[in-house]
Amino acid sequence: MLIWCITLFVIGTFALLDAVFNYGDIFRLLISFSVMALSIWIYAKNRTLVNLKNMEKLKTQNTEHKSQTIQIDQSPAPKEKVPEKVS
Repeated sequence: MLIWCITLFVIGTFALLDAVFNYGDIFRLLISFSVMALSIWIYAKNRTLVNLKNMEKLKTQNTEHKSQTIQIDQSPAPKEKVPEKVS
């Protein structure tokens, strides 16, 4: 988060210098490139976090299903009722 704040501060400083001193194309190119790179980085980071949360959710569901399967396997099998012959 600190890196993100510093990067945005630097971009803002470059934008201010460009507006005040009218440096021209160099700063506009730098600013546009840095904003694009920053936005791609933020998108990739958020996408990775979403995927990690989904994986964690799937792991917990898997462990729950395993524990339920173990409980079912360890429980005694129900006895079948033998039908009585009617005479």
